[in-house]
Amino acid sequence: FALLSVLLLASIRKSSRQVLASGIVLGLLTGTKYSGPFAVLLFLLFFRRNLRGIQFSKLVLGLLPLLLLGGFWYVRNTFLTGNPFYPADLSFLGLTLRGVVNNTITDWFPLKSIFFYPGGIRIFVSSLVSEYAVWLVFLGYFLLRLFVDQEGGKASHLKDTLRISYLGIALSALYLLIPGWPKNMLSDLRYTLPGVSLLILGFFVYFSAKKSSLPLYATVLSLLYSFPLLTHHPKVSLVTACAFLAIILIQKTDFFHTDK
Repeated sequence: FALLSVLLLASIRKSSRQVLASGIVLGLLTGTKYSGPFAVLLFLLFFRRNLRGIQFSKLVLGLLPLLLLGGFWYVRNTFLTGNPFYPADLSFLGLTLRGVVNNTITDWFPLKSIFFYPGGIRIFVSSLVSEYAVWLVFLGYFLLRLFVDQEGGKASHLKDTLRISYLGIALSALYLLIPGWPKNMLSDLRYTLPGVSLLILGFFVYFSAKKSSLPLYATVLSLLYSFPLLTHHPKVSLVTACAFLAIILIQKTDFFHTDK
């Protein structure tokens, strides 16, 4: 729902059908998880220019499914339990919303766990490596290149890539503020998947435009890393490694370069 929301808002044509589809998907995202409304706010902030000039009647057409599909669960919870975020047991700024006992979600969140839970930094780093492996290196290099280009005034043609990358960073940063127990940092990294997916998209767009082979290398390396996670198949890993080396050698030849 998050990625489909980005696709719809980025390509919105101010038609009634596009606005309605955007409202439906944003509503589904809002009602999926308690982090959904925050993601929707980010999307509307980042794509506010795309929404300018839309007639009020069309905006209502998009807002209705957003509020109905997204708000239904919170309204239902309020009527049934008095707590829109049930089963969460919330106590925030003097406001107490009773949920399931011992299901307090304001006690810990990843950013707090990193700095105040024993070994929090180590758990966070090992979780990142376990979840994203080689992509940490590729995305880190990509963001560094983007920063250098922007500082050097070479990013005028990268507006879309920059916007989608900034949105990916913002979505990923939501993970740090979403309530979760310290020992769940690895499993809670699933909340970063929409943001990291957008960063990977930016990575491919950026380096493909520069006719770089990095997207190809990143793809093969990530596949190589994932094979041992299924079952132990040394032969498959060996074949993949040989294929990777063969691709590097072919890239250095004129095999794919033909005269026009």
